[in-house]
Amino acid sequence: MWELLVRKVDKRHLTDPVNDRQLLKRGDVVAIKPGGHPWSKRERTNPEWEIIRVSGASLEALEHLLLGDPPDLCLPAEEARRRVVSLVFEDLKPEMTLTQIRSAEVVRPKRHRGVVEL
Repeated sequence: MWELLVRKVDKRHLTDPVNDRQLLKRGDVVAIKPGGHPWSKRERTNPEWEIIRVSGASLEALEHLLLGDPPDLCLPAEEARRRVVSLVFEDLKPEMTLTQIRSAEVVRPKRHRGVVEL
């Protein structure tokens, strides 16, 4: 079993859109820890985060949820995202299977020099 710390609300930078794009948004996975991890009081009680337990998954099956855009000559730094894959927060439950997590995944479209690639 694994536990995901998931962002419940968008983190925003109101004056800088480049920084805003790099902040974690609703449905982004903050961390992945083994089941029974001793989460801190702040992690357990912060109203901006939710802990989701996932059964039937390996770390390798979940770690793509932590990936951001890699450095890429075609992707300007101001368009890089903190997470490429997000979860539809409304589809999450306190305990889920790998299949349920995969059905809640959303891959954000890539942007290359202003052109959206799906």
